[in-house]
Amino acid sequence: MSLLDALLNEGYRDSRDIYIALRNDGSSCGSGTIADPYDGGSRLSAGLTVTGLAPDSLDALEAVVTTSANHNYSDGDVVNISGVTGSGSSAWNGTFPIYSASGNTFRYYMAAPPSAAPGGGDIILSAKVIFRFDDVMRAAPANSRIHIGPGVFETRGYAGGSPHDWQAKSGQSIVGSGMGVTTLRIVQAALRDKLYLAIGADPPTEFPGGIAPVSYMDGFEARDFTIDCNLGGQPVPKGYDFAPLACGGIAPAGRHIRIERVRVIHYGTQSAAVECFVIFPAGANANMDEAGWPAINCLIEDCIAEHPWDNNVYTISVFGMSGTEFLNTGGKAGYHRACAMRNNYCNGDFNYGPVVKVDNITYSGAGTPTVWTAVLTTQTPHLRAVGDTLIIRGALVSGSADNQYNGAFLVDEVVSGSVLKFKLYADPGAAPTGEITIGGDVPSILVPIDASQSSLNGSATMTLATTRPHYRTTRNNVAVQNLRKDGDPTDPGVNASFKVTKALSPKKLECKLKSGGPQISDQ
Repeated sequence: MSLLDALLNEGYRDSRDIYIALRNDGSSCGSGTIADPYDGGSRLSAGLTVTGLAPDSLDALEAVVTTSANHNYSDGDVVNISGVTGSGSSAWNGTFPIYSASGNTFRYYMAAPPSAAPGGGDIILSAKVIFRFDDVMRAAPANSRIHIGPGVFETRGYAGGSPHDWQAKSGQSIVGSGMGVTTLRIVQAALRDKLYLAIGADPPTEFPGGIAPVSYMDGFEARDFTIDCNLGGQPVPKGYDFAPLACGGIAPAGRHIRIERVRVIHYGTQSAAVECFVIFPAGANANMDEAGWPAINCLIEDCIAEHPWDNNVYTISVFGMSGTEFLNTGGKAGYHRACAMRNNYCNGDFNYGPVVKVDNITYSGAGTPTVWTAVLTTQTPHLRAVGDTLIIRGALVSGSADNQYNGAFLVDEVVSGSVLKFKLYADPGAAPTGEITIGGDVPSILVPIDASQSSLNGSATMTLATTRPHYRTTRNNVAVQNLRKDGDPTDPGVNASFKVTKALSPKKLECKLKSGGPQISDQ
C-alpha cells in the first residue's frame, strides 16, 4: 500500500473528541475513540483478604475491618465487601463508603444490624470501587467534546471540597445518546450538608489579574441525557435516619452555557442546612462582572425535572439562572444578562410507579394481637417488589372512600406477577369495591394536621393525625410545620423532620422525636 493510500484510509480523529461507553470486555479501559471508547463503568480493584470483621463494641451497625496487608485506602473511598455467608450476610456484604482508614484497618456503617457474625470459614474479600466514568471526566481537558453512550453511568459527581469530585471545564460539550438512553446516576454521596451535582464546578469568586479561573465556563454545553440524583440511594451515616445532604443536576457558572434536553429525577434535599438546585447555570456575582467575565447568554431549553425524592425537608429550586453577592464587594450583587429558559417541564409530584388497575383485594386476620393481611390482584402485571411503597386509591367500603385501604403501604410479599400481599393497619370491615388502582403520582403539597387528635408520647415519639391520607410509611420522614407546643408554632421539638416509626392508619402515624415536651395545643 502506498503512503498516499494509507493516509486516505486512516480516519481523522480530533484528540478533543472523547467517547465513553459501558464496556463488557473485562479490564480494558479503552483509548477514547469511537471504535475503542473509554470504559465508563464502575469496577473493582484486586481484592484483599479480610482477616477480621466484627461490629464495634458500642455500635452494632459499625463494622471494623482488618485486612491481611496495608490496603492503601483513604477516608471516603468506596469499598466492596464480599464473601460473608450465613444469616448476617445481607448486612455485612455490600458497597460502603469507609472511614477511619489507616494501615490495614478501616470502618464502614451498615444499613441494618447483622443477625449473625461472619462464619469462621468465610473467605471475605475487600475491594476498592473504581469509578471509571469519574476518572475519564476528571482527565478530560477543556474544550473537549465528550460523547456518552447508552446505559447508566455511576458518578460521585461534584460536591465542592471532596477529593472524589470531578469538575466540568470551560468549552466542554457533554452529549448523551438521548434523554431516555443515557443516564448519569449520583452514587456514594458521603459529605454531610453538601449539595451534590452530577455536573458542577467550584464557583468562581476571585479573578487575579483579570484572568478567569479554571472553573469559570466560557462556553459549555450539556444535552441529551438523564440525571438520576438518587437521593434516596445515598449511604446513611452514623447517627442519622436519612443521608443529610442534597442532590441536584447541573449548575455551572459562566457565560455561553447551553443545557438542552436534560431530564433530572429523584432530586431533593434531606438536610435543612442546604438547598437543592436542579438546573441552575450562570452563577453571576459582582466579582465576575468587575473582572469582565459576566454571566451572559445562558440557556435552559427542552429540559424536564420530575419525580423528586419523597423525603425532602427543605427548599428545592428547579430551573433558574443563579446570581449572588460576595462580601469582598461590599455586598454588591451580580446579575445574569441575556439568558433564557424555554419549553421546560417541571412536575413536583412524588411518583410511586406506573398506575395499574386492581382486579380485587381480599383480606384475613390472624394472631394475637390480630394482624390483618391483604392479598391484592391486579388486572395486568403490578411491577412491584418487596419493600416498595404501594399507593392505593379508589377503594370503597360501604360506598365510602374513608377506609383502611386508601393510603400508603409496604409490599410484604410478591406472590406472582399479578398478586402481592401487604399488611393493613386495622380490620377494614369488608373487602373493597370501586375502581381501585395502585401507583401513580402523589402531590407534594402540605397535608393538614388535626392537632386535636395528635399527641406527644413522652419524650420519644409523637402521634400525628392528618385530615387526608398522609401517604407515608416507615421508609419515610415527615417534615412538620406550624405545630404549636405551649402556643409556640416554631418550637423545633415538634417542628422539624422526623423519621416515621409506625403508620397507624392511612391518616395517622407515629414519628421519632429529637426531644419531647408537653401536650400539643392546636394546629
